[in-house]
Amino acid sequence: MALDLEERKQLILHGDMRKAIITLATPIVLNNLIQTLYNLVDSFWVSGIGETSFAATGFVWPILFLFISIGIGLSIAATGIISQLIGRSDYEKAKVYRENLYILTFILSIIVVVLGILSSGSIIRLMGAKRDLYTESKDYLEILYLGFPFVYLYFATNSIFQSSGDTKTPTIISGISAVINMICDPIFIYEKVPYLGFKGFNLGIKGAAIATVISQAFMAVAIIIIASKKGLIDLNFLSYKYDKEASNKILSIALPSCVGQSGEALGFIILNVFVLSYGQDTLTAFVTVNRVTSIISMPPGGIGQSIVSIVGQNKGVKNYDRVELAFRKACNMSNIVTISGAIVVWIFRDQVLGIFLKEASENVMFLSRQFLFFILITNFCMGLYSVYQGLFQGSGKTDMAMKMLLGRLWALRIPMIIIFKYVFMMGPIAIWLAMSLSNLFTALYGYILFKSGKWKGEII
Repeated sequence: MALDLEERKQLILHGDMRKAIITLATPIVLNNLIQTLYNLVDSFWVSGIGETSFAATGFVWPILFLFISIGIGLSIAATGIISQLIGRSDYEKAKVYRENLYILTFILSIIVVVLGILSSGSIIRLMGAKRDLYTESKDYLEILYLGFPFVYLYFATNSIFQSSGDTKTPTIISGISAVINMICDPIFIYEKVPYLGFKGFNLGIKGAAIATVISQAFMAVAIIIIASKKGLIDLNFLSYKYDKEASNKILSIALPSCVGQSGEALGFIILNVFVLSYGQDTLTAFVTVNRVTSIISMPPGGIGQSIVSIVGQNKGVKNYDRVELAFRKACNMSNIVTISGAIVVWIFRDQVLGIFLKEASENVMFLSRQFLFFILITNFCMGLYSVYQGLFQGSGKTDMAMKMLLGRLWALRIPMIIIFKYVFMMGPIAIWLAMSLSNLFTALYGYILFKSGKWKGEII
């Protein structure tokens, strides 16, 4: 049975904590699983037009994430602030923050689209892409930038739903969007739609990007309309009033998150350069295993997201014991999912890898199995990482989340790769080993930050 705003608030503040986490996490986990399924299907369709096209979709991901991190940062800041205001029943002030979130979102999304399109070719070239990989990556990326305003608006509206404890509505919308994308993919990619036989648009990787933008447009429009019908926002955006204090507060909390997310994206760009330095086979293995591990890393990611509003609302009334209870239960749930998932994936590793590596060379299969082994060993650490992020984001302590984001790549992973590659003269295993160890040490660092208790400080 659906819960209204007040019922969700009571569950979050006073109800059984396990039930609260499951109630909020289930839709997010389902959404993540839907998105994972979409990514798998998307990768399946793209892999059908060649290894280079498939590699390109993974190669440009850090660039996309670099620009999309601004929207993520704004939504993270808004969720932390608005959830605390809801916890103390200050709904008028929450309305002011919602309106200023949209104002900032609209302005920044337009700026990002322009900058992204102008810089896409240069960034791809700097990352080392040449010939077909450069062309495919650039074609794919430039179209995807057009969907950014829709993505930003979705993030903003989703943060409003999440602040109130409603994770179900965004999940339904996102799920329908994923289905639309999966249907559009083969129609826009192929000349003849596989299995159905009717004529498609034959746009190749450009078609995959167009299908994505169409689904993103639906997602943004749908969630905004439903938010309006639920009384969460006013569709008359022109009536929104700029509030300097609210905007500055959102930006001040969003800045560390944006820096952290952007720094992580830049780190992944550098990481891709190192991966590509070992050749196309290594890049293909890298993209493939990242797709596979997303299956077991998305559910704990949902658990981490679910405690953002729980932490925020309980911190709003200074119930820190309940915040810690939510954190510890979320850690336990995450460990169960990631460890069990890692065991299952490893047992069926060849079958799972075979979904993406059709007619792949033996070297690609060897590298993929090798990377999969290393990453599964410490994959549970990434689940804990997501929970730590949920705790710090819900507390509004985005500076602590930023330290984890930047530390994982810049202080640990990239230096390790350099040492393993150039000092110990390791092959591609340098990448795999550095990723595994950096996940482990980042989880340990997160625990140190948690024990410091600094996340308990006031933000509003």
